Formats: sequence, C-alpha cells, structure tokens
Amino acid sequence: RADIENISTDRLKEFYNTFYWPNNATATVIGDFSVEEILDLVWKSFGKIPRSPNTIPVMYTEEPPQEGLRRVEVKRVGEAPIVGVAHKSPEGSHRDTYPLHILGSILGSGKSSRFYRKIIDKGLAMDVRMWDHPFHDNGLFMAYAFLTPETDSKKVENLILDEYIKIRKKGVLDKEVRRAKSKIRAMTAFSRDGSYSIASHLNEAIAAGDWTLYTTYLDNVMNVTTDDVQRVAQKYLRESHCTIGHFIPISSSESSAT
Repeated sequence: RADIENISTDRLKEFYNTFYWPNNATATVIGDFSVEEILDLVWKSFGKIPRSPNTIPVMYTEEPPQEGLRRVEVKRVGEAPIVGVAHKSPEGSHRDTYPLHILGSILGSGKSSRFYRKIIDKGLAMDVRMWDHPFHDNGLFMAYAFLTPETDSKKVENLILDEYIKIRKKGVLDKEVRRAKSKIRAMTAFSRDGSYSIASHLNEAIAAGDWTLYTTYLDNVMNVTTDDVQRVAQKYLRESHCTIGHFIPISSSESSAT
C-alpha cells in the first residue's frame, strides 16, 4: 500500500515512457470484419505514433526454487477463519497446466468434488475454491477454504494436505476425470460467450506467451489421462513447494489491545 500511495509522478512517467509504445502493444479484433479495413483503421489510429526510441526492457528476474514448507499467519478483525494452501505450478504454456486444471476441478468444482464432500458437506467451511490461473511465468496451484466461525483451520489444512497425499499415492478415478472434462468444456463455452469475452480470453493467452493457447485449450484438456493427473500431483503437490496461510479472525477489542 505504501508503494502505491507514495509513488512519485516522475516514476509513473518513467514507466509510461519506457513501455507504452506501439511496438509493445497488442491489438485484438473480434467479429465479422474485413482484414484490410481493420489494418487500415489501425494504421490511421496508431500509424503516426513512432516506435520506442530505445529497446523495450525484457524481464529476466526469476524467483528461485522453493526448497521448503513456508507458513504465514495473519490475525485481523474478522468473523471467520480462512486457510489457503498453495503449491508452485508451471508457466501457463506448459503441458502440465491441463492436468492441473483437471485436478483442480476434481478437488473443488461443484458438489461432487472431493473438497465439497470432505469439507463443506461436514459443515467445516462455507466455500472451498481452487485457483490455478495460467501466467507467462510460474504460478500457483491454490486451495482456499472459507471456514465456518467455529472451525479449527488446522483441521481443514490437514484435510486438504491428506487429500493431496492420497492422490499422489492412489491417483484419481476415470469417472472423476470425465466429469471434470465435461465441467471445463461447459465453463469454457459459457466464459467465451460474446465478442468481449472472446477478446479477453484471447488476450490472456497472448499474455501467457502464445495466442494459440486459446484455440488449443480444450483439445489439450480433453487429452488429459488419469495417469497425467497423478503425475502432476506427484510433481507439484510436494511439501517443499508448499506455502500455507491462515487468517485468524479477532475481535475489535483484541485488535485495539495489540
């Protein structure tokens, strides 16, 4: 927060003048159009803007490999605890992205998912969400559990980790993979309904490094096998790649006393 509040105008101008050039931009056009007319329109709109006078800097910093379990605990005013379990995942263009998406659906998508039955159905949480957004660089495979006020977050943490251990050892069922594929196919169709949505998803693929990730996504998901799911679980859901966070709610009076 302090970085945002205290950043200077000069720093903002420096960033703008470094990166905001036509040769560092992507124009995405969706709909029924003539390519020649669109290219002419783009040229009329942006053609007079010069290229960057300097080479656009390329990011080269890479996060070093995580070599052990990390934990963080936050105590703030709130009503219910939250527990999050995150494991390092590969860049969005990596082939393991697709079995990880299948695994995330098996664990946390809908009432038939494993975490719904093991955590929500037992009254331990109001919601459990899986998150594994594909990025240009490495990302995170995350499980978030929004607990009921009386639930011990450590208990839910153990349930999540135990399920990961079980999948690493025994894998998943064929019917779970088929169900996950059907859900992902339906969700993809709904999320790409309309020109704006198509453009948004296509731009995400471009940002991840390859526009064809948009067109090949479903085919790659449909080719995932049960063995693939167990393989990525064994590869990524390891303790040395794991960061666990707990949000512990406290009252206003407790906050004032600290």
